[in-house]
Amino acid sequence: MNTRKTFSLTNAIKFALNNIVENIGTILFLAAFALGLWALFTVITIATLSQFTDLALVKAYFYNITFSRSFMAMPPEGLKTGILFAISFIQTIAGLFTINQMTLRFALGISNKKPLSISELLSFDIKKITSYIGALLLAFVKIMFASFPLIILASLIVGYFFPGLFVGAEGFYAINPIIRYAIFLFFILLYSPGLYYAGRYFFAGYSIIDGTTQTITEDTKNITNITQGVKLRLLGTYALFSLAPLVILKVLTGTILPNALLIPVATLIYVHIYEQLKAAEASTDSSLST
Repeated sequence: MNTRKTFSLTNAIKFALNNIVENIGTILFLAAFALGLWALFTVITIATLSQFTDLALVKAYFYNITFSRSFMAMPPEGLKTGILFAISFIQTIAGLFTINQMTLRFALGISNKKPLSISELLSFDIKKITSYIGALLLAFVKIMFASFPLIILASLIVGYFFPGLFVGAEGFYAINPIIRYAIFLFFILLYSPGLYYAGRYFFAGYSIIDGTTQTITEDTKNITNITQGVKLRLLGTYALFSLAPLVILKVLTGTILPNALLIPVATLIYVHIYEQLKAAEASTDSSLST
């Protein structure tokens, strides 16, 4: 039996703030590691794409998406976008998995009053990390497939009425800006079915990393229980501490690179919320068994 739960965002923020100064060295290391990994993947992507297209176009594209204030930047004409997106997608997923598990282990260590050293963060339990990646992939697939059919259908319809939209930068920017952003918001709304699963699997892999569960099946059951009744609040929290800083930094500075500093801090907040919900779930189970 699932019971509606809640959590204190204020306490989670206090927990994060109270641990920033004491662990600033590790936070800076994690930020530097994330930026280094991003730089490495960027170099690999540029080197790979330069075999198929003009190197100047590749460099211009990466400079644009890194330092432009626009969220609607399109690849320049002549760039092999299919290869670009395939390589970028694989490397982004690999990078996120690597950074996420490190920041999660960092935050859980602090929460359990057993902070990890940098050398411990760089070490890996292959079995645990493999299960963690599997849990994230399962969550990702369910979130995406909840919305993809609508996205594909909408792309066909929009492409029919605005054939230049998906052709390249020239056709993209030729469309009226109001219509362009209206289409962008329309596609964002189409992701709504996936929001249910995004909230449900918000803590995917957490119980594997903290040792509460050992398998993907156990983790899925665990997070389904603890997120019952708080899915929208979790998504709102993510929007406030992950998406909003990213957008603000992009608009104000033209780059999202400083966001690497905020990832460990946001993870501290999420971990404290996870611990609150886990304790509430344990309390519920205990009361039901007596």
